[in-house]
Formats: sequence, C-alpha cells, structure tokens
Amino acid sequence: MPSDFNERLDQLQANIGEGLLSGKVEYDQAYAHRQHEDLQLKHEHGGQGQFLTEPLLTRQDELLQKIADKVLEEEGLKRGMTEAVEDLATSSADKVPLEHGTLRASSHPTVESNGELIYDRPFQRRLTDEELDKEHEVTPSVRERRRGTREQRSRNEFRRTHYHRGVFPGEYMLRRRLRRLARRKFRRRLIRFHRYKAPTAPKQPRAPKQPKTKAPKQPRQPKAPTVRKPRTRRVVA
Repeated sequence: MPSDFNERLDQLQANIGEGLLSGKVEYDQAYAHRQHEDLQLKHEHGGQGQFLTEPLLTRQDELLQKIADKVLEEEGLKRGMTEAVEDLATSSADKVPLEHGTLRASSHPTVESNGELIYDRPFQRRLTDEELDKEHEVTPSVRERRRGTREQRSRNEFRRTHYHRGVFPGEYMLRRRLRRLARRKFRRRLIRFHRYKAPTAPKQPRAPKQPKTKAPKQPRQPKAPTVRKPRTRRVVA
C-alpha cells in the first residue's frame, strides 16, 4: 500500500479512471411514455404514473452514496454505478403499471464508460403493433370481465330500466305499442265526433226560480223578575 500522499492520489485516479461514466434505466415499449407521463390514467391492476422519476428523486442521495462507497476499490466506481442502476430498476419496477407484465419486464439498465458499453442486462424486447394487438385480445381488462361484452351491457341496461315495472322486455314493448295505437284510435274518434256531430233540438229555457219566503221571527217574552230573600244574621249569646 503506498504511504506517500501523492502516490495515493495516483492510485485513486487510476481506480476512478478518466472520461465519462454514465448509467441509465429505460423502459422500451410503444406505450411506455404515455403510461409514465399521463397522470390521469387509472391503473386497475396496480402501478402509477411517473414510475421512474419518483424513485430516482426520492432515492438520489442513497444511490449516490452507494457509488461513493465503491470509489476506493479497484474498478469500484463501475461496480457502484452498476449496483445503483440495478437498484433503481428494481425499485421502479414495483411502481410500473401492470396489466400483462410486458412493460415491467422491459426494464433495461445499462452502464457506459467513455461511450463503451460495460453493462447491459437482458430485457423484454419492444413488441410490434401486431403483437400488442394480439396480447390485448387474449386477456381482457378487469372492466371488460366485470361488465361483459357490449351486447351483454345493452341487455343488462334494458333489464335495469324495465324489469322494475314487473314486465318482461317483450311484454313491455307490446304494451307500449298497444298504448300508442289506443291513443291514435281515440284521437281519430274524437275528431270524427266533433266533425260529424248530429244536430239536436234546442233546449227549453228553465223557469225562473221563486224566491224563498221566510216567516217573521216572534219576539221573545220578557222573563219574570226573581225575588231574593233577605239574609238573616244569627246571633249566638
């Protein structure tokens, strides 16, 4: 182990190396950018938007410290960068929206030193449009399984609308048709009655009503005056 300070600096420079050391994590699918940026999407199978940005910002100090701990080791900076990108890929994969697992499996961490690729983990390749269409046709979403096909949804909507009246769909439509015909027939009969109304004899005028006569009221008889007995005081000796 070198004892001189300058020799230690030379050894540290040799361990670190020269040039640019970079690491990155990417998700290479056709719909990855929209799933990452659109925060209005609802992920029924789990996951969230900003699944790569959030763990990077929340754990940046931890990732930088993991790189710094490997600086004094031989080729330690490259190993520290490799561990950091793998850790970021693992933590971000837990937040990736999951439906078929294709986007989560396409996590691709890489490390480059001076433009030379020194670490490249195998990943799920980018699917073509035909493969994506076939994948989505095989496994329906949770909402489609819950609500059924379009024909079933329309049938269920009709049942919810009309079954509460105690009438089956066919019987309900028949009654509705009969009510329409009855209204049209009644309207036609009413018009025909007003157009061809037969003339009738004129009505005889009514006799005038006789005024009612009331008997005069009899005057009330005056009451006889009442005689009160005088009060007597009793004296006891």
